[in-house]
Amino acid sequence: MIWAANSIGELIAAAPSLASTKPSHDRIAKGLSSCVKLFAGGNIAEFARMIQTPKNTVWLWCNGKNLPQLDALVKLCFRLKISVLDLLTQDELEIANNSTRLLPNGLSSPKPRAEIKFTNHEQVHSQLLAVLLNHRLPPFSLEETARALGYHRETLYRNFKDLCRAISARYDQYEQVRYLKSIEECCNEVRRVVLQLHEQDIYPSEARVSQYLTKPGHLRYRQVRAALQETRKSLSLKR
Repeated sequence: MIWAANSIGELIAAAPSLASTKPSHDRIAKGLSSCVKLFAGGNIAEFARMIQTPKNTVWLWCNGKNLPQLDALVKLCFRLKISVLDLLTQDELEIANNSTRLLPNGLSSPKPRAEIKFTNHEQVHSQLLAVLLNHRLPPFSLEETARALGYHRETLYRNFKDLCRAISARYDQYEQVRYLKSIEECCNEVRRVVLQLHEQDIYPSEARVSQYLTKPGHLRYRQVRAALQETRKSLSLKR
């Protein structure tokens, strides 16, 4: 892929200047969070759909809990048409300046959509405000809201930025709380399973514990694995 080669080449060329300022976890997480704000109005779930990546993975990236491998980072930047180098080094990303710089020769960036002039501006504003004030759980995402109103999400965001940001922020907050609650429940379940296996004189290995979990895939999370290790340690189990 020409774009990927150009992007990696840019990183290699900049390597001498990056040697003493290797991007930290926080720097990369900040760059990814900036992408979420620029391309999805701060909505992690929508950004995850945009780059075809699980939203929990994107959440971990943006919070510095886990970071994408270089190939995943290159694919992400290709989809967004931004420079990998800028993502790793710039404090503020700018779509307009980065959207065409690394495109293969002979290709041009997509033409921006024509701005839609709302003839019913006050009505749409009221509808968005009603969504924001609605206490429905789970709350509506900006993508769901746009579909229900019959507009493209980007169109709503350009015309009602503050309301769209608030809708996205509330949805993200709900998703984060739901994620943390799920992790906490799994940690408690792990502790119960370890104790039950220990009472049966069965060593609670990770593989064996996973067989009894409602969501065995959650063992990949650091907090859940820590709960397993701490519970075994409290029982003086070693292996």
